[in-house]
Amino acid sequence: MDKVSFYHGDDTTDGKDIIVFDYTITNKSNKEINALIGWDAVFNAYQKNKNTEGKLTVAGLPSDTDNEILDNQTQTINKGGNVKCRVAYEIDSNSKPIVLKATRGDDGNYLGKKTYKVGNFVGSVSGDDLTN
Repeated sequence: MDKVSFYHGDDTTDGKDIIVFDYTITNKSNKEINALIGWDAVFNAYQKNKNTEGKLTVAGLPSDTDNEILDNQTQTINKGGNVKCRVAYEIDSNSKPIVLKATRGDDGNYLGKKTYKVGNFVGSVSGDDLTN
């Protein structure tokens, strides 16, 4: 994981704030893989709630996302090649931690998890400055 950031929501996220994970992925296999498929095959984000597992919804990327990331996220990564990418999730609560869980394979073998406290917001999803 290269970086984790928080952004205030706007109309594109129905006002929900988001967490953004910046990462670099390397293809160590002979399989056709891209940055988004690689992430989705391993990671899910959760935020506890009263009634369900709290799996978070994938959100659109904030406006400060580099064009190179946007261009490369769906490109097949060559064996040994690596690509920088990012993924965002809508946050259900600013007071509950977010848990990123990693699993592998169709049977979902548990690899680990990391917990993130909602932190300082770096801006808004649309890039508009919400502070005065």
